[in-house]
Amino acid sequence: MSLSGRVGTLTNLFMDKVLLALKDIFETARREKNSPLLDVKRIYIGDPINIQENVLPALIVHPERTTYIKRGTRYDEKIHSISIKLVYNSKDYYGEESSGQTNSIIGAEIKGGSILFETDLPHNCSVGDGVYITGADPEEYNSTFEITRIFPKKLTTLKVSTILKNLGAYIGSGVLHKGKTNTLFGVMDAVDKTERTNENNETVQNTICGILEKNARLNYNGKNFADNSTMEEVSYLFNKERPFPSFEVIVPLNVQVIANR
Repeated sequence: MSLSGRVGTLTNLFMDKVLLALKDIFETARREKNSPLLDVKRIYIGDPINIQENVLPALIVHPERTTYIKRGTRYDEKIHSISIKLVYNSKDYYGEESSGQTNSIIGAEIKGGSILFETDLPHNCSVGDGVYITGADPEEYNSTFEITRIFPKKLTTLKVSTILKNLGAYIGSGVLHKGKTNTLFGVMDAVDKTERTNENNETVQNTICGILEKNARLNYNGKNFADNSTMEEVSYLFNKERPFPSFEVIVPLNVQVIANR
């Protein structure tokens, strides 16, 4: 997704100013009606790692690196690589709103963007149902899923879609619960699109990617200073390095600045 806009240059534009501009943009967007950041409790510059559960969801604007490129004798090009991380407590996405029906999961097979689960008894689920899993080994399977296919001739098998890319082989102990409605797909829609539909069925341009696209020139203190910005593919992961398991949406952003030498 390319976000471009040629503007006047500033000298000595460093990473810290880019980070401050991004934080200001997100703080402003958080106050807008129907913002996807409405529930965000804190915005950090730099990843503190040890985030407490009571400040989640949190948004992190984390510097990765700066690449310098000489352009002739008068200008330098700087590429600031930044990770925009939206961090949730993964426990918020399972363990609630259960219908009371449970099944033990005796097997799981990953196929591309889907998982085939095998249950010990007929699951009695339908396509479109939300389900969540607890107690699984490895714990990355403890998440919420949407059923995309059932098999009438095999009532113990169901297929779910997943955006998780770091799943290991399923070992066992998982329990499938039927009836979860607050799935991670709502989080995905609030991030990984340039527009979304609000509760009034109106199309709005205020997803995370939409916010970055709208503010490609990174206005800060009345000055536009980005010559070009590029978002890479959004990724999703469960992070076990924090004090609690977190679900994180990561938007890699490259900010190009051409400045006088």
